[in-house]
Amino acid sequence: MKLLMIGSDQNILKDGSEAQKRMLWYGEAFEELHILVLNKKSKLKTEKINIKNVFIYPTNSKIKLLAFFDAFKLGSKIIKENDFHAQNSLISAQDPFEIGFIGFLLARTSKVRLQLQVHTDFLNKYFWQESIKNKIRVKLAQHLLPQADLIRVVSEKIKRSLSLLGDKLKAEIFVLPIYVDVDTLKKGKAKLDIHKKYPHFDLVMLMASRVTKEKNIELAIKAMEQLIKVYSKLGLVIVGSGPEVKRLKAKSKKVAANVVFEDWTEDLVSYYKTADLFLLTSNYEGYGRTLVEALACGLPVISIDVGCAAELGVAISKNDPKDLAEKIVNFVYNRQKMPFRYEFKSKEEYMKKYKEMFGIR
Repeated sequence: MKLLMIGSDQNILKDGSEAQKRMLWYGEAFEELHILVLNKKSKLKTEKINIKNVFIYPTNSKIKLLAFFDAFKLGSKIIKENDFHAQNSLISAQDPFEIGFIGFLLARTSKVRLQLQVHTDFLNKYFWQESIKNKIRVKLAQHLLPQADLIRVVSEKIKRSLSLLGDKLKAEIFVLPIYVDVDTLKKGKAKLDIHKKYPHFDLVMLMASRVTKEKNIELAIKAMEQLIKVYSKLGLVIVGSGPEVKRLKAKSKKVAANVVFEDWTEDLVSYYKTADLFLLTSNYEGYGRTLVEALACGLPVISIDVGCAAELGVAISKNDPKDLAEKIVNFVYNRQKMPFRYEFKSKEEYMKKYKEMFGIR
């Protein structure tokens, strides 16, 4: 089978990156894997990449809006030049929104089957309430998903959410989580101790994510305002960068002595392995990779019921600062080891299910 994958993860273009390595072993499942990456042209000249049977094509668009037109034009060329047809090929789009629309147009014009992937719980009220852009995306997804021949979601929660679309969907919904190399995480060694880094904290809570609106980090800050009245040496370390950092720093003035903002680090293992508790307070998630990573490192988790949180068996909090504070207090008094329920013990197990999704033996 030949696969044309359409997405916007520009890390795929970086030699030796984890994203590129992941594409290379996805390529092991196919006769040919063609990956179309929507990107804006930069000073760093990016050309087509070919490694074995994996071909990566950047759009190198002058402006972001043109990337969609460039992607359709380049996708049509890839399909024509590599003899894609209904019997031997598939188009896979990373979302059911703008990129899904490109995949839909390419599938229609080439008569090739279409897979739409859903990595975000877009029917969650917080998603569509967030912006006009997201409201349009919801409408677009509701139109595109019934046209798909295959649908891949990353959590059972999203699968249940799509049941709201009723019998409009013609394709079976296949649940395939994000792959996490849990074995490497378990064996990983901590290079630093977060308690030694912040010795004035008796208990360190960790958050690690992009600092954006949907991550709802303000919820944890509000919970801290209640918690420090009882636990003056409780610390919250927020690791990540994004547009909300400045606003959240201003919001955390009341608890500035107990809340630390750090830039993103590639050494999250050290933080996972030496912190006391991991928090995830997102309004919505597709999966929640950091939950799996934290648990694999033996770090207990309290999370809002988003993504895979309930499936992993972590402590669930309401989207409410008082309830979150109560859950944290309960953890402080009753520290218990949490079960780890990640179904894939190895890359081989994951690839077996990955091939099953495409009907590959």
